[in-house]
Amino acid sequence: MSRIHRVSVATDIKGFGKAGPDGHLRVQRLLFEAIDTALGATLGDRAAECGRQPQGDAELTVLPPGIDEGAVLRVLLNELTAALRRANAPLRDEHRVRVRIGVDAGAVGTGPGGFTGNSPVNACRLRDSDAARKALDDSDEPYVVIVAAQFYSDVLGPAFEGDPSWSFRSVAVTLKEFRGWGWLSLPSGSSGEPEPPRKRPPGGDVQKPGGLL
Repeated sequence: MSRIHRVSVATDIKGFGKAGPDGHLRVQRLLFEAIDTALGATLGDRAAECGRQPQGDAELTVLPPGIDEGAVLRVLLNELTAALRRANAPLRDEHRVRVRIGVDAGAVGTGPGGFTGNSPVNACRLRDSDAARKALDDSDEPYVVIVAAQFYSDVLGPAFEGDPSWSFRSVAVTLKEFRGWGWLSLPSGSSGEPEPPRKRPPGGDVQKPGGLL
């Protein structure tokens, strides 16, 4: 099966397990409707070309090939976070949905169990990493975005340059046996607390058996 270069965006709801059966349906609907709205506003008719892989309280979304990745992601992330804010606005604090978002790009294929390739795996690892979880836990913000180091350096960083509402910082990414680097942002130009000094700069990806991040 051939693989094509595409962007992977992985989303996950914080605290889904505590919502209860009725709450599960509500927060799933809120997240998926926010993603639908953001994709439609960003891509128009091409939204139908996105790959969508629901994961219970999460989703892996693979964008169409051949797009201007930086420009599209700048609009998409702004639209998605705005949709989440609108959906949360009328809700009490305990009912608001808070989301972790991981992003990477690379060759993506499909298999019997869903998407294949390092890009979708890395996007999910970033989303589920200790760094992303801690950043959201330590804030009152509705979402956190974390981007693979090389993709940020090559594409997303330049796309968001000069936008005061987005500020990214380098963070260590740890999940099970995986180690790497990512770039993390919270809303309103916040990147959270600074990382302590490191022994190596995060300019490129860190290799790990089975993939790059």
